[in-house]
Amino acid sequence: MATTLTTVPTTIPVPPKDPIIGTWVGYKYLASGRIQLVWTIMENNTWSLVNTNMKSQHKKFVYGKWKKDSAVTYQITPPSGTWITCTYDPAKDEWSDTFFLVTFTRVTDPDTLIPEQIRTMNITLYSAQMVSEINGSHPFSGNKYLIVNISIKNINETGGYSFTDDKIWVVLEDQNGLTAINQKLKGKVENPFPSIKIGPGEAQQGMVIFGVPEKPQSYVLRLIDSNGYVISNDVELKNL
Repeated sequence: MATTLTTVPTTIPVPPKDPIIGTWVGYKYLASGRIQLVWTIMENNTWSLVNTNMKSQHKKFVYGKWKKDSAVTYQITPPSGTWITCTYDPAKDEWSDTFFLVTFTRVTDPDTLIPEQIRTMNITLYSAQMVSEINGSHPFSGNKYLIVNISIKNINETGGYSFTDDKIWVVLEDQNGLTAINQKLKGKVENPFPSIKIGPGEAQQGMVIFGVPEKPQSYVLRLIDSNGYVISNDVELKNL
């Protein structure tokens, strides 16, 4: 009698997910306000980070890779390539890092993260250029003039929006902000943005000048109100 061999299927156990995989949130307090840091650590050894200034709602997105060193230590690297050591606490289900020096907790409910702030003003960019001189006027050493041609529309600022140099900012990559210098260069540029009040539904166009470092970098243009809160969309200026 022939013997029939039965092959028993072998199930390969799926290894458990690494505990650091998931979404995490932490907060850092700076002079510019409270910063919310939201990490998404993924199984393919990559991660993303959303760095949000909770006062201005300006967001910065960063991506990179991670690797595991031991049961509780990890190495996370941003695009710069400098590894950051992170330590996981299994008892508290938290981890901390050596760069932000912040403790991160797991996000189980996305609704706990901050909502988007409603903007009441809108900036439209028509052109941007960097120059070393404007009609005989030169910036401080190491700086250039940034000239932007923009329009500003009042979407829902019910009390009206009064444009002045200190109400429009250009934010540098290090998050420092610079106000406009139209009044300092009065009469030097054609069609300067007027210092007027823009009513609801109205729009105005003109040139705005900033003094910025001559080192090439990206900038973010935004409007603030009298309390220092951002009330417009962010306009990114790159490759200038």
